[in-house]
Amino acid sequence: MPPENKASQIPSQDFSPAVQDRNFFICLMLGATVFPFAFVPLTQLMEQRFDSLVNIREVLFLLSSMHIALTPFFYADGAMQEHIHRRRLRYFVATSGCIFGTMLVFLFLGREYINYFFIFYHICLLWHHTRQNYGLLAFIGLATDTGRVSAYERQALYLASYAGIFGLMRFFTKNTIFDGAEGLFKNIGLIVYGISISLFIVSTIKNRSQWSDIRRVFFGALLTLFFLPSFLFTDRISAFSTFALAHALQYFFFMYYVSASGGGTSALRRSIKLLITFICTSVLLLIIKDHSIWGGASWALNGFFWGFVLSHFVIDADAWKLSQPFQREYMKNAFAFLFQNKG
Repeated sequence: MPPENKASQIPSQDFSPAVQDRNFFICLMLGATVFPFAFVPLTQLMEQRFDSLVNIREVLFLLSSMHIALTPFFYADGAMQEHIHRRRLRYFVATSGCIFGTMLVFLFLGREYINYFFIFYHICLLWHHTRQNYGLLAFIGLATDTGRVSAYERQALYLASYAGIFGLMRFFTKNTIFDGAEGLFKNIGLIVYGISISLFIVSTIKNRSQWSDIRRVFFGALLTLFFLPSFLFTDRISAFSTFALAHALQYFFFMYYVSASGGGTSALRRSIKLLITFICTSVLLLIIKDHSIWGGASWALNGFFWGFVLSHFVIDADAWKLSQPFQREYMKNAFAFLFQNKG
């Protein structure tokens, strides 16, 4: 069997029919995306009256930051082994470079100038979020039989991420050459966002097939407005955490489907493998992030954590690249119910 067809060895799904239902998938992704946009502002309004809401918010934020611990599942998945071996430059050299290179950056820049790193990091982060949003909208198009993501939709999503980058950059200008440009960044971001929204409106007018299922239009609008909290909040945590939590919840569900591909005991084994991978990696990352343990080495290990996040971007950029034959077959097995024609 040619190496590129290795993914086809994964059996078709036969886990719960409800989970394979397209409407269930849409509801799942809708809840994952909408919930944070309602919950985060609510906790801000009610935190003085309900302490429990704040505690729930902190747990969810911690959980969302740990979604990156799901990514090592690809290394543990037998169906990915040949592909990872062929792409070992990316999966081993580039990821190691992200981790240890970021540790060196933290040591070199120190605390005073670390905002240069975080400007770079948030550019990568929002692009990573945008690529997942694009993939989600493509899956919604499959689930609703409303066609592929149009060029206008794609550009609207991309411009939304550029706008969000400017919106977040205003929080990281201190001790950089951009100090004092907060207002300029915000205004540029709002202008770019206006263009993004305009492109989405043009897309909905030109592609009337989308209106055959209003859920497609709703998701398009929701994902175009995904980074709007960057401009609605005055503090960095609130501006970022809304869409970061939505992204993480989406990813948890995506990786569940990936692990559960394959029927019967195969699906169970892969799901258990995902759970074990997540728990072990999360514990490791939480230990690394605990500054009280490491003393003087904590700053460098902080760099390790952020480098691990960057390596998550590098892995996902390949693992979910459905334009490539292996990845397309691998994900078609995981989301077979979306790719099958309705009976």
